[in-house]
Amino acid sequence: MAAPEVLWRHTLLDGSVAHCVLAPARPVNFVVWYLNDVVQGVREFEDVEEAREWATTTLRQKNSHARGRSPSVGSVLGGDPRSSRA
Repeated sequence: MAAPEVLWRHTLLDGSVAHCVLAPARPVNFVVWYLNDVVQGVREFEDVEEAREWATTTLRQKNSHARGRSPSVGSVLGGDPRSSRA
């Protein structure tokens, strides 16, 4: 298994920090996103490049819309921490 990789990190206007980590593993790769080091969601991918693409486009785009306002924990990254798939 390769080492986890931080794909992006943003500091929001209210000082909160959102970041996304890719944990490559076989047969499933995980993308995990956080707000202030609390898991906000997890998504599984069979292909590591698909995981990286999703996290750096779709998920990052969702996060960029929340960067200009004071976020709530559940709304920043569009994920439900109880869900294993976004």
